[in-house]
Amino acid sequence: MKTRVKNVLFHIDRKLIKLCGNIYINPNFLTFLRILLVPFIIFFYINEYYIITSVFFILAIITDLIDGLMARKYNKETKLGAFIDPLADKILFISLATLFYDYIWTWLFISLIFIEISLIFVRIIKIIFYKNNKKSSINIKANIAGKMKSLSEVIGIMILFFYCNNNYLVIIANIILSLALLLSLFSISKQIKKSKN
Repeated sequence: MKTRVKNVLFHIDRKLIKLCGNIYINPNFLTFLRILLVPFIIFFYINEYYIITSVFFILAIITDLIDGLMARKYNKETKLGAFIDPLADKILFISLATLFYDYIWTWLFISLIFIEISLIFVRIIKIIFYKNNKKSSINIKANIAGKMKSLSEVIGIMILFFYCNNNYLVIIANIILSLALLLSLFSISKQIKKSKN
């Protein structure tokens, strides 16, 4: 199952890289752009400019898809990028989940937000520890479960974003977000197990 998931993600990466052609944009710029888009998404959504909100939201999703691909294609993977990319994902998810709080099951919302905020602090602590211990080596890249978790979060939020008035789709979105929660817990358990070895 794990090998199959890896193969699927690999083929998706290859196809998206092929679509990008020879276009080059600094991957870290795209990641920072995603963070900068968050306040605009919130502002326009709160003020009911839904079309403009949709444009910024889709743009944020696109940057999420291609920043890592650009980094891999042009061999521009950096420790900064490995840190800020998931950080940008978490900022975007927490902000959008908060906007759709009324449509997410309360226990699920609290669990997801708690885990995401905790992971932000954990990654910051890892970076500080690494800087203070030059001999130590840490891996801050997301594992497969983490990537699948992020994908599940994006799909769940997209459904709420475009179809929050459809009760059946809201339930489906919550089920997908529940899957994201399970994947998050699995990812954390793998990281803890790996750190002990």
